[in-house]
Amino acid sequence: MGANSAYRFYTTVQNASAGQSELLDNCAAFDDDEAEGEEDCGENSTTQHHRTHPMPILGHLLGGVLMMFAAIVNLNPSLLKRAPRLHRVSGYCFIVGSLVAGVSAVWLTATFPERFPWLNIFSNFLWGTLLIVCPLMALRAIKKRNIPQHKAWMIRGFAVAAGPAMHRVLFFAYMLPLPEYIDIDFILSLSTVLVAELLFVRRITRGQRKPI
Repeated sequence: MGANSAYRFYTTVQNASAGQSELLDNCAAFDDDEAEGEEDCGENSTTQHHRTHPMPILGHLLGGVLMMFAAIVNLNPSLLKRAPRLHRVSGYCFIVGSLVAGVSAVWLTATFPERFPWLNIFSNFLWGTLLIVCPLMALRAIKKRNIPQHKAWMIRGFAVAAGPAMHRVLFFAYMLPLPEYIDIDFILSLSTVLVAELLFVRRITRGQRKPI
């Protein structure tokens, strides 16, 4: 998942390079619907959007990379026991990365909503908001020394971030004969969060009387 985020960051920078500038300038005169009919313009509409709004997309990708690499340490029980300081540092990196990824996701959608179908707008705001809420709740829990709830919120945040990576792991789901109104991306992301909640979070928080 970290490699996936890093690759997307690399391709974004590459696509925004000088070699694309002439093509993108030629496509700039068309809106997205018209550009789809122009040779090479439709497939580069995403690049054009990235070039127009570089800060939120780069922030989203960098935040995602930081989250995924921090999770390697932060969600490793053996490292937690052997290197508590490393766990603490990686935890703060995870929280910062999640906040950056969440804020930039909301920002990215708000600045160019016409690029997304209505369900994508809803899901982008939903997952972006959860990327903001989950680390803040995890931070609140650890400040109260509520370790189970801290773990639960960190796992929830990771599950939200891992959703897009599951789109690639479960690529065969896109081959299913589903109705057009079903958004498979949303289903896979939601399934990732539900699996994390049912298999891990419930086990961690079981028996707690005062969840936060």
